[in-house]
Amino acid sequence: MATAKVQGTNTKGYVIETESEGHQYTLDYASRNPNKESAGTSPTGLLLSSLAGCLLMTARSYLDRSKIEAKTLDTEVTGDFKQSLDGWDLEVDAVITTDADLDEQHTKNLKQFIDRFCTVSAVLRNGNTINLSIEKV
Repeated sequence: MATAKVQGTNTKGYVIETESEGHQYTLDYASRNPNKESAGTSPTGLLLSSLAGCLLMTARSYLDRSKIEAKTLDTEVTGDFKQSLDGWDLEVDAVITTDADLDEQHTKNLKQFIDRFCTVSAVLRNGNTINLSIEKV
């Protein structure tokens, strides 16, 4: 079990300053700010950033454990947030690109490893769709 704690403060308008594990993050809802300027990412942008970070850290863990070298390990995560009568649904397309020498079995194992150990993905997957693919560059 892992416990995390974040503190947040509404500094002005729709700008929120948060602190997590000694690091500061700024979130906002730019279209609601009077000057329409963005001070940081939106809460949904931060959620998708968390997913991207978790996917990459978990992939790095798999590659290190398998002693597979990778100089390139990137991801692009696109989330479609849809409101329904039951609340919100999320459909994510996540693509991991890497130069790692992955055969078909390693690619399958990597996806299973991420499915099992990426906490953010596991939480978001409940009631939502996460489409993960791995591409070699």
